[in-house]
Amino acid sequence: MVQAEEVSRSFGSLKALDRVSLEVRPGEVFDLLGPNGAGKTTLMRILTGVLLFSALVLFLASVRFQRQVVA
Repeated sequence: MVQAEEVSRSFGSLKALDRVSLEVRPGEVFDLLGPNGAGKTTLMRILTGVLLFSALVLFLASVRFQRQVVA
């Protein structure tokens, strides 16, 4: 299972993702649709570990990853 709650990512002043949440259960198939620059690739890079993230909670295959958001 993949579960993400309030994932955010910025590049300088550009907010690529702003509190995105999703859940994909085993056996489910999903699509990420959106215009250029919507953050689809950024989200996939976070889910695959290529990019760091700012999120409350991220679960990948039932393993919990949590980062503190520094205000």
